[in-house]
Amino acid sequence: MRDSVLAAMQYGLKKQKMLEKSKGQFFLYAFLGGMFVAFGVLLYLSIGAPFVAAGSPGAKLAMGAAFPLAICLIIFAGGDLFTGNTMAFTIALLEKETTFKDTLKVWLFSYFGNVTGCIVTVFIYVKSKIPSDQLIQYINDTAAHKIHVDFFPLFLRALLCNTLICLLIWAAVRMQTEIGKIAVFFFCILGMIGIGLEHSIANSATLSLSYFLNGGNSLGSILYSMATVTLGNIVGGCFCVGLPYWYLGKKDK
Repeated sequence: MRDSVLAAMQYGLKKQKMLEKSKGQFFLYAFLGGMFVAFGVLLYLSIGAPFVAAGSPGAKLAMGAAFPLAICLIIFAGGDLFTGNTMAFTIALLEKETTFKDTLKVWLFSYFGNVTGCIVTVFIYVKSKIPSDQLIQYINDTAAHKIHVDFFPLFLRALLCNTLICLLIWAAVRMQTEIGKIAVFFFCILGMIGIGLEHSIANSATLSLSYFLNGGNSLGSILYSMATVTLGNIVGGCFCVGLPYWYLGKKDK
């Protein structure tokens, strides 16, 4: 367990070193992560729309099978994901290998790099004129369901979501084979989509996509949803995965 704790910590600290070396380089790394998440969102929405329109009970299964594209690209092609950093830097802070100031700096660059990558990617997609009327309606309905939710339920959905995502990262650090990692990606993402949880970076793609398609949601309502989900993601990554596994690893010394 101790080796896994240290490996998860290094997963975060190598990004801190990249940021210290070049802010532009790290922002680009995070931008690519956001772009990959946007590709996953576009794929799962495109696949989900006809399933939902047909009333198919397999809609969530099909969508959950599509979104692992994002995580596979982030891990194997290379990109940063803000939500995974919440776990890694919690461990690094508890190990006294980083500071709160450096943690916030990495989180901010990671978050805004991810969001920028998502927004740019979906903007290009909208301008490509690919979305059909059926898909546009589904995108707007999906966005509305992420906005018109009270704070506490939305917060809890986000907390559970990043618990799963950070468990995905934690398990991937422990896995020795690519096939094993892909299997973990598939089942964790299937859980996230199938249960109906909320991921801040994925939501930035969905909500900005709907906004560009004139979905009728105000910037204020989008920012409310994003802030709530981001807070829930942070709490989930820090306190539901980072803290307990650090404690288990500490006791394993």
